[in-house]
Amino acid sequence: MKPNNAYRKEIDGLRTVAVLPVILYHAGLSWFSGGYVGVDVFFVISGYLITTIIYREIHNGEFSIINFYERRIRRIFPALFFILLLTIIFAWQWMTPLQFKRFSQSIISVNFMSSNIYFWQKAGYFASSSELRPLLHTWSLAIEEQFYLFFPLLLLLLKKIQHKALIIILALLTISSLLWADYISLVRPVEGFYLLPARAWELLFGSLLAISIHYWQAINHKIANILSIIGLVLIAYAIINFDQNVPFPSFWTLIPVGGTFLVIAFANPENLVGKLLGLRPMVTIGLISYSAYLWHWPIFSFARIRMFEPPSELIFIILAIVSLVFAYLSWKFIEQPFRNKQNFSRQKIFTIAFLMSCFFIAFGIVGHLTRGLPARLNPDAIAAAKYTDTGGARKNRACDAYTDPKNACSSSSDPSVILLGDSHANAISEQFTNALSQYELGLQDITHNGCPPIIGIYNPNNINNPNCSEGIKKVYNYIVGNPQIKTIVLVSRWVSTYENTPFDNQEGGVESRTMQEKHQRLTHQEAEDRYNLIGNLTNKIVNNLIENGKRVILVYPIPEVGWMVPEYLTKRRIHGMNKTGLSTSHAVFKARNKNVYKQLDRIQQHDNLLIIKPEILFCNNDIADRCIATKANLPLYADDDHLNHLGAELLSNYIISKMESRNWLNEN
Repeated sequence: MKPNNAYRKEIDGLRTVAVLPVILYHAGLSWFSGGYVGVDVFFVISGYLITTIIYREIHNGEFSIINFYERRIRRIFPALFFILLLTIIFAWQWMTPLQFKRFSQSIISVNFMSSNIYFWQKAGYFASSSELRPLLHTWSLAIEEQFYLFFPLLLLLLKKIQHKALIIILALLTISSLLWADYISLVRPVEGFYLLPARAWELLFGSLLAISIHYWQAINHKIANILSIIGLVLIAYAIINFDQNVPFPSFWTLIPVGGTFLVIAFANPENLVGKLLGLRPMVTIGLISYSAYLWHWPIFSFARIRMFEPPSELIFIILAIVSLVFAYLSWKFIEQPFRNKQNFSRQKIFTIAFLMSCFFIAFGIVGHLTRGLPARLNPDAIAAAKYTDTGGARKNRACDAYTDPKNACSSSSDPSVILLGDSHANAISEQFTNALSQYELGLQDITHNGCPPIIGIYNPNNINNPNCSEGIKKVYNYIVGNPQIKTIVLVSRWVSTYENTPFDNQEGGVESRTMQEKHQRLTHQEAEDRYNLIGNLTNKIVNNLIENGKRVILVYPIPEVGWMVPEYLTKRRIHGMNKTGLSTSHAVFKARNKNVYKQLDRIQQHDNLLIIKPEILFCNNDIADRCIATKANLPLYADDDHLNHLGAELLSNYIISKMESRNWLNEN
């Protein structure tokens, strides 16, 4: 049976329902906390429309693979290539070398239609803020193009089977992908979000609807009216009520996807939803929705890259309107002309697409190999940029060794000092090892990203090992049972565990959205109870170590910065602000760490306990009432809270001096 191929303006209106929430969500408007589901609405629409065309042409014996891909190229590439050219211009002017290197890599992935795979690989705890990646939004285009590499061939392969059998096969594929999506959302959520296997079911939902539309259109008009209203309500519910805590894609995604299915199946010009979606403003925005999607994210991203403080909500609203204006212009003067075969023949289209892709890939390779083309910047910016791709932080990630602490990285065969903690500990590992080696002391690095050195803390943020306590127990048993180990240095981002909130330096330096979401996913409990609980657990650990004859060096909080220091410093120098260092408020540090200090100060003083307060080095010292992030105009941090090799050396030498004053360097 042939699906109906008549133009349906209500589907263009539905595109508006998809694209506007995406734009407003990316603008940070709280009412659109689930606006990201607009992409899922697009997937269903795409599956429906393209399957309608493919299935009709196969049914009529008219389908051609080359014709299909010609249509896809005309639809996707002209506007995309134009956006890529513009992003290169702004990236060249405003990006740091590290940002430009990553941007160059993403350009390559876009042209191989694999940007979803690229951004999946680059996602994670230490990934730079996704908001500074101008081509991040192309992941959804890659999903679609990967789907359409094999889906037309599948329909061709199955063209001779019965119609109902085809529906059953596609339904089984849909269910399989959905089940996988729900499973992977719990164990490897980033993979599920970016990769096709967990997304295919959304496109297949539309495909199923396309080949079975005649069944749904036969339903009574009153029932169809009710079902289409339910569909629109489901989409609206997801847009308003979903947020980053909802596993996605998963069974929850059935709400917007099912809603889209109902709207496409039952909305028509005669019922309420069809009339609403068919209004001229809705249809007009829907027609330019692809260009609007392409434009909005790079505009938002470059606003963040260029500005020194996060853009306000008003600025984002203005930029959203600007993106719609540009979308209309690119739809009219780029999309429409390239779809016209009289303007551009098939040969021209394929030739232009090939040459442009080659250009972008070559450009991306150069940007990658030159580490972001630093030569385009002024000398001061280049000097600061050297610290963005290096800096010494988080060396030896293999040193986690929580399964068997004996296998942890060690600078000697009989280490007497253990460095224990999370990534803040790992950040000083190399420099602290070097400092100890001058006294012929060996260091064993037992650090694990995201895990404070406390037994009894469960941290669902840490995907690799949410139950840090199990690893810590093994580590402490190893330490207590090993007489050659004399000194344990405890370093952690304590405030992250105690306060459960991201850092805001009150001067425009706010922890990235990715990190904010990680903090928000922590299990909450009443603040005072949490402080006392963690304080008691820390106290217990320190006392137990001392009671077992160990010496403990407890390192208090290392000041956070809020800005990605090397990149921020480079950015300032790109724009001519090259004579000033970087610092934050000491008062903000004290307020942020008040409860941490209160709990750590409860630990009873002992001859075998050495307290180290990095605040003494970094705050109210070089600059009154400020905490420095640079020294001699060079960055001390690798990012917004981890010390680089300069900062780590400063802290390590300070710890060594205090150990020396206790005569702890000669008795190990």
